[in-house]
Parts: sequence; structure tokens; C-alpha cells
Amino acid sequence: MSNNTKKISFVGVGRMGANMARRLNDCGHNITAVYDVYAKAAESLAQELGCSAATTLAETAQDADIIITVVTDDDSMREIFLNEKDNLLVNAS
Repeated sequence: MSNNTKKISFVGVGRMGANMARRLNDCGHNITAVYDVYAKAAESLAQELGCSAATTLAETAQDADIIITVVTDDDSMREIFLNEKDNLLVNAS
């Protein structure tokens, strides 16, 4: 499987995450979903890139081969991996 056919999702699409997603998209990579705690940021970028705006972390992971996390601090990172109700590891195998 070439890198361009792998499905990539992003968690955290502020300035840095959004620009990383845009660049990968411009290079032909398959961005399938974006997620942000600020739903409007994810929705806007998803519309721009032609992908889905995930509403949960589990949804972000559901159809991804690669998940790129771009969050601001350790507490945010713990939240996306360790939250009991919604986290990136729910659908991981």
C-alpha cells in the first residue's frame, strides 16, 4: 500500500494541524476525517478538504490507517487517549 492510499485523520486542527492537513492533502494524501474540540474549526476544514468532520474521537479513529494528533499540551494528549467516554483507542486493534 503506497502512502497516498492510506487513510489519514487529524485530531487538533488549529493553525498547525489545519496547515499540516492541507499540505498532506495538496500532496495527494487521503485525509478522511478531522476532529477538533472546536467543532466549527473541524467543519470548516473538512469542507475545504472534502473530508468528514468527526464529532467524536472514536469516529476519527474508525476508518483511519494513520491518526495525526496536533494538540497543545500533555493534558490534552491524555484526554484524547484516556477519556473513559470517548478516546482514540476505542476502535483501535
